[in-house]
Amino acid sequence: MADREQWEPQRRAMAQRLRELQARVGDEAALAAERQERQRGEVLDVGERSDDDETAFNRDALRARHAEEILALQAALHRIDQGSYGRCIECQDEIDAARLQARPESPRCLACERRYEARTRALRGR
Repeated sequence: MADREQWEPQRRAMAQRLRELQARVGDEAALAAERQERQRGEVLDVGERSDDDETAFNRDALRARHAEEILALQAALHRIDQGSYGRCIECQDEIDAARLQARPESPRCLACERRYEARTRALRGR
């Protein structure tokens, strides 16, 4: 499955999604800076401060999710360039086509992804 032409539809879709996310992150950063500038010098009551903090928390969480997806898409595009796309980065087996259809940026087969997530949860203490 290392043929680059075979993966051209995935490459185009991932490149488009990457451009969309990068534009969205740029827009979000500009909006956050504008909001911060407007609020400079304002005195907020406890309720307003709480709402503002919650909005900032949600905005930061969304930005982090977008950053993770951007990195995953960039890595998947790199794997296409290197000829390793469609193979699990851990066991080197082919990744199921249905998995790649659902999540084209997937670097691992389902079995390795489950083990990876279990290790990650254990390290986080969950």
